Amino acid sequence: MGFSVSASTAIIVVGLFLAFGMFYPAMANSVDRVTDAQDDQADRMLSIQNTAIELENATKEDIGDEDEEWEVTVNVTNTGSTSIPLSRTDLLINNSYQDEPETMIQETEDTETDLWLPGETAEFTTTVDQEPDRVSVVVTQGIRVSGELETVEEEEQ
Repeated sequence: MGFSVSASTAIIVVGLFLAFGMFYPAMANSVDRVTDAQDDQADRMLSIQNTAIELENATKEDIGDEDEEWEVTVNVTNTGSTSIPLSRTDLLINNSYQDEPETMIQETEDTETDLWLPGETAEFTTTVDQEPDRVSVVVTQGIRVSGELETVEEEEQ
């Protein structure tokens, strides 16, 4: 064996060492990212499993004189064990998104809070132009509750 065989073997060994030196950090970073993503997914799934809401009642009342205008009030209780941001809770009436309904936490009568804690009942109130039939409330985690609207009869005086 001459010098050329030893030199070429050394070059191949150095090349493999450099290739492994570049390959290992790339693989380690990839494995860390995949592990972090799996942990985030598990946290999201736990949050979804711990989120539950229940429709207490949903009413509609004809408040228009000549125009057909309806006031819709929806009471929903957070029966899960996670806090829900009210700003990321959506109200749909007859499958139409309602822009910024008036919201209030009934236990505290607080209209300024954004946090809907477990056990609390949120009240959503809005007005619509045509008679509504169904209502849906959708929270951040994708949990939804729907129901039929009941008509509130005006009291005779």
